[in-house]
Amino acid sequence: MPILAIDTSAAIACSVVDDSGSPLAHRVIPGRRQHAELLTPLIAELLGEATIGVKDLTAIAVGTGPAPYTGLRVGIVAARVMGMALDIPVWGVPSLDAMAYEAVIRGGLTEGSEILVVADARRKEVYWARYAALLAATTRMVPVAPGGTVIPGRIPCPRVIAGPAVGSAAEVAAMLDGAAVPDGSAVLDGDAVDGGAAADGGAAAGDAAAGAGDAAAVGGITVVGAGAALYADVWGTHSASDQPFTPLTPDPSLLATIAIRRNAGGVDQPSEPLYLRRPDIDPGVARVVPATGTSQ
Repeated sequence: MPILAIDTSAAIACSVVDDSGSPLAHRVIPGRRQHAELLTPLIAELLGEATIGVKDLTAIAVGTGPAPYTGLRVGIVAARVMGMALDIPVWGVPSLDAMAYEAVIRGGLTEGSEILVVADARRKEVYWARYAALLAATTRMVPVAPGGTVIPGRIPCPRVIAGPAVGSAAEVAAMLDGAAVPDGSAVLDGDAVDGGAAADGGAAAGDAAAGAGDAAAVGGITVVGAGAALYADVWGTHSASDQPFTPLTPDPSLLATIAIRRNAGGVDQPSEPLYLRRPDIDPGVARVVPATGTSQ
């Protein structure tokens, strides 16, 4: 049951995984340019490395952001087009969810910990979502690293407390103290969680899409993601050495594993993009050429 996973919310990241989410092939191209030119050749390269034919794919998982318009759109459109051509499902997973799960599982965070995932939104802003770590009961063998597993039992999993949203780093940091937990917050795991049933599906980690990054702490909340390093003066004094692992970008293998478990739990996974704000240039508005008065 090979599955293709794509995330273009930050880097250009793709994985081919088996039906447990374990990666068969994995590649990340850093940077936020040339998504359209590089994505299709990258997918073909990964399928060849995994010795998987495109018609052997059974589903596609795609990161839905939040992220800037252009790069995010490339990955989602590619996933939808391939899904339609192959007549296979396309599962959307918020990219920040994958980073929260990776921080919990691979960063050694315990029950009661809180995580703030902050991605670079440009314009001196961050895309953010806040999560709490719970202990979930599971009967599954969960891959957490190449060659490693968590034995069935109780594993940490993140629960969405607030977000996703976009704002300045200073505004987000100011909201953290005393922020209320909204009703209906979702648990990112398909297994039972202490205190009630899970409202969402989820997973543990595959390969890391990027190396260890900077982490900070604000009022006991671990801050991870590219925004943690960009605005380190806002989040606090904890450095990367204080955290065993903090993701900088979403791991596409983890996106796939989350999507697999959510699908098994019957969770709807729309592939609608989370832009959260309008693009700098509206592609639907005609541009008037001053010299002629005509539009293009």
